Amino acid sequence: MNFAERLRRSLGDRSVYSIAKASGLQQSLVGRYLSGAVTPGHANTALLAKALNVRFAWLATGEGEMRDEAEHAIRLRFVMPGGGEARVAKTAGIAPELLARYLAGKLPTPAHFAALAKALNVLPAWLETGAEPMSPPGAVRPKGTALPEFIPAARERAPGADFGGEQPIYVAPLTPRETGLVLSRRVLAEAGIAGLDELAAMWVADDSMAPTLRRGDRIIIDTRKVTGPLPAGVYVFRAGKQLLIRRVAKRMDGSLETRADNPAQPSGSTLTEADLERIAGRALLKVAAL
Repeated sequence: MNFAERLRRSLGDRSVYSIAKASGLQQSLVGRYLSGAVTPGHANTALLAKALNVRFAWLATGEGEMRDEAEHAIRLRFVMPGGGEARVAKTAGIAPELLARYLAGKLPTPAHFAALAKALNVLPAWLETGAEPMSPPGAVRPKGTALPEFIPAARERAPGADFGGEQPIYVAPLTPRETGLVLSRRVLAEAGIAGLDELAAMWVADDSMAPTLRRGDRIIIDTRKVTGPLPAGVYVFRAGKQLLIRRVAKRMDGSLETRADNPAQPSGSTLTEADLERIAGRALLKVAAL
């Protein structure tokens, strides 16, 4: 596959005009790149790669994957109501099959970005690029949606909770429209958790860790900084503005790797010092979605 073929593949349903505008290049020049009449230099290739949301190395040489995991798909999954794909597709005027492809990583057209953003009550620029703010002023996201973010645990007595005389622990909900989690102090003590300030709650936004964790599950995170050798387990890593859940496992040679439990995901990679610095916490407890 030559450069022009890779460029046409990454263009998808988008118009030459839209890519020219996004990249700052002349439309006629982009047309020549698409026809194969001329191949751009590194600077213009970088502009095109950014506008098309593809990896520079792939666009320039064909090396590796066309895209890393599509960030727009991560954002779309984050704000998608659990089980509400059909309703969102209808509201946005998009076929459910096409929405499923967008959720899996296909790049929506600008018109579909706008339609999905309106249906989900977020700003199109945030959905497409991650640019803040996420929502219009005063917006309320559809019921059942929540960005995966850490919320400090709170000390409250949950109404009606009966732990046989034991004072329960209430972990604050992710949004005001959700219910919190009531946990037993004994269970937490057995897990080595001594203080409430060390806990946070997080939604699972996708199925990359299935069958261990599925989209819609909620997990309780131990946010204490690990000292000494890192034990195997499921951890939350900061990746830019996103939070990723991955398993840390020991290899036969004693080294550690990070990997997703879902066999459909790419194979694991060696845990680096940089990865250790990005650890936001260790998954402690799961509340499964029914």
